[in-house]
Amino acid sequence: MTFVIRWFKAGGDIYRLNRHRGHISVTTTEIYLFVLTADELDPVLHVGTKAGTEAP
Repeated sequence: MTFVIRWFKAGGDIYRLNRHRGHISVTTTEIYLFVLTADELDPVLHVGTKAGTEAP
């Protein structure tokens, strides 16, 4: 769990984390989102909308 929290807080996106953890569906990875505040959720869920981010 600590890895996931650090991943998100460092700006990692949910799609890359999904692949890294080997989850079949991103829905499985979404269970970790409860640890984030609303402001922290925005960049995690809006991948590809800002310059330099990787699209899913």
